[in-house]
Amino acid sequence: MLFYIYTIFNSFRPFFSRKVAWIQFCSVVLGMIACMEMGGVSSLCRFWRMNEQGYLSLLHFFRASSWNHLTLMNHWARYVIQKGPVLKNKGRLLMLADHTYQPKDGRRMPGVVTLHQKSETQSKPSFFRGQCWAVLSMVIGSKAGYFSLPVLAKLDQGYTHLKQTPELSQSQRPVALAQDFACEQQRPVDLVLDAYFGTEPVFEQAKSICDENEKPWVEVITKAKKNYVARTEQGETIHLSKEFETEGFQQAECQIYGRLEKIAFKVRNLCWGKVRRIRFIWVKSRLGKMVLMCSNLEQEPIDAIEAYGLRMKIEVMFDRLKNLLGAFEFHFWT
Repeated sequence: MLFYIYTIFNSFRPFFSRKVAWIQFCSVVLGMIACMEMGGVSSLCRFWRMNEQGYLSLLHFFRASSWNHLTLMNHWARYVIQKGPVLKNKGRLLMLADHTYQPKDGRRMPGVVTLHQKSETQSKPSFFRGQCWAVLSMVIGSKAGYFSLPVLAKLDQGYTHLKQTPELSQSQRPVALAQDFACEQQRPVDLVLDAYFGTEPVFEQAKSICDENEKPWVEVITKAKKNYVARTEQGETIHLSKEFETEGFQQAECQIYGRLEKIAFKVRNLCWGKVRRIRFIWVKSRLGKMVLMCSNLEQEPIDAIEAYGLRMKIEVMFDRLKNLLGAFEFHFWT
């Protein structure tokens, strides 16, 4: 394991102009892995038994000009694609994206705003102060076990603190992150999102950037809301929820949440809103009914169903980042 970790660290060495900065980078990452508690730079100092000079040196590291965080993130993504068991869907990388909230009390910390809790859990407050992060992750592993591996996280609210006005809506920005990733890595992506992202702007954003073959870099797979209405090219109105009462469902088996399940599904390409055409997939399983929406009109239904079944992996990843690694527990501000 130690040799494997060193191999990964060694691949980052060319992206640091100073060896000292690379060693500090390694110490920070190792500290985040091994620390029993994560309260910021002070936790790393306690783990490595640093004195005051070491504390100030670490603070300087995060603002040093000897490295660039975008270069490191791009290299990390390339390394995972080359070395890791990356899950692909017909040659396209399967990725997940979502927002996560982290409570913060600091008044001068960047990106701290008043957030509305969307969870139905009554133990959580309706409004709180904190940060909203847009996170992009890659699905890796095999059928024996899939994992959501984070490749990019970015503050998604609080732009007024930075005196910036975002051009895209909150639902569009994770798709734009996936598009930047796909263009940088030159790899097409199938992006799985939850029902919050089943909106017209999201699908329009997905079709806005294409490769040299005029195919979108990012294809979206998400869940439709129950009250959605579509229409045929002839103008006939289709209520998505009522389509479960019609005939034409096919029987099949697919992997859902790690188990081989018997399902019934139906596929139709319909017009929806201002988006010209969307592939709708109606699914019946032991877990209930749902309707999937795919921007790719040639998307295989079984692949889309199995891909959406992996969406919960990003929620597991959020739990590990927050409660195990303490990835969002930093205390410094600017």
